[in-house]
Amino acid sequence: MLKRILIIIFLIFSQTLQAEKDRIARYKVIIIGAGIAGLEAGHYLQKHGVNNYIILEARNRIGGRISTIMPWKEVPIELGAGIIHGGDQSNPLMKLAKKWHLATASLDSHSSSFYNSKGKEISDAIDTSYEELYLDFEKLVEKKRRDNKKNAKLSVSDVVLELINQKHLNKKLQHGLLYEISDKIEQEYAADIHNLSALWYDNEDNFPGKEKLLLHGYNDLVNGLAKNMKAHILLNQVVTKVNYQNSEAIVVSTDNNRNFIGEYVICTLPLGVLKTGRVKFVPELPRNKIIAMEHLNMGIMNKIIMLFPRVFWDSEQFISYISPAYWSGRNWVNKGEWLEFDNLNYFFHQPILSAIVSADFAKNLEDKKDTEIIQSVMKTLKTIYGEKIPAPTSYVITRWGKDPYSEGSYSSLRPEALEDGKDYLNMAKTVAGHLLFAGEATTNLYPATVYGAYLSGDRAAKEIINMDQN
Repeated sequence: MLKRILIIIFLIFSQTLQAEKDRIARYKVIIIGAGIAGLEAGHYLQKHGVNNYIILEARNRIGGRISTIMPWKEVPIELGAGIIHGGDQSNPLMKLAKKWHLATASLDSHSSSFYNSKGKEISDAIDTSYEELYLDFEKLVEKKRRDNKKNAKLSVSDVVLELINQKHLNKKLQHGLLYEISDKIEQEYAADIHNLSALWYDNEDNFPGKEKLLLHGYNDLVNGLAKNMKAHILLNQVVTKVNYQNSEAIVVSTDNNRNFIGEYVICTLPLGVLKTGRVKFVPELPRNKIIAMEHLNMGIMNKIIMLFPRVFWDSEQFISYISPAYWSGRNWVNKGEWLEFDNLNYFFHQPILSAIVSADFAKNLEDKKDTEIIQSVMKTLKTIYGEKIPAPTSYVITRWGKDPYSEGSYSSLRPEALEDGKDYLNMAKTVAGHLLFAGEATTNLYPATVYGAYLSGDRAAKEIINMDQN
């Protein structure tokens, strides 16, 4: 009887061990995230003969913060990244677009209409006066940068407020200055000026050339990268833990009780996800990396894309609204409200208008109902084009700040950030020789860009190949 019991226990134990073994898969490289950084890392590894890799993606699709949908008559609607910044052929994304024969169109920032808060189109003279105020702001920033130790934690907001007081700007001029600030800074970096470093907010490089639109959608570029990698991508794998106590056998665990062991791991989790702490690292990540996360914003840029029965707006590519923004004595009022509308009819010949919102205004909108958001944007459009304009027949609203797999749009430097983008370099540093990091928040040259994320995936994959050869 005892012998029979022992045999049964042994069989159960053996089956348990086998089941556990089946749940643990071993790879040369595990890549966390199938955004552009993760896809390019896999693409580079595969191109250089490393085929024993896996990409774990939390979503039910690839692309990360690149997501193209076609809800209306085959018009590509970009929910996330929408353009290629710097359309010169030196840009790696333009090289891919050329290689895969992807159609592009140039954006023209001069193809714009400007309206004030009363719905009146502003004159060239007034527009020039606003631009001159922005030049004054830039000069003041440069002055602060010359004494960067004294002004180490200065925010963009601090400098704007100093300029307003210095020049005794009335509310009308504040409207213009704050439009320029919101348009050129908050829209660019997706963060409120309170949270942007005055000294380092624009500390990045760019590729030359006009911005380009992918006429059939950014997903074409994503799918091009992933074309021969489908067998290496696992969807719906939400990573919960990265255990690198044994740095040459890193265990990556997911929320469906699966474990993956990799000699190397490339973590491309968005900064916003890392900042939540939902993914546990064992041991804890080095202090310099944690501090770097604290020194970076995860900003928010959202879109309200509307299909109308007919076109009632200007023929230019962009329509700008100068909200009645000003400093109240305690805070900024009306800043960044509905300042940019992109005319998709210009390229796709369909009555589609996309409102682009960012920073705190975008964040606050995320808590509102869809109907409230549409009501608000229509109020602004009616101010410009009159009460008789039609309501949208359909719309799409993004909320990247509430997306658990991104927790925002892209990174920027906070007032307490280290000089020359050193926080980005700390984000990129390899941990324990085998845990690597990639993504837009790991490059000090091209942060917050798709090509920056792409090149970071390249860099991480190269590092693994170089380490493996030595």
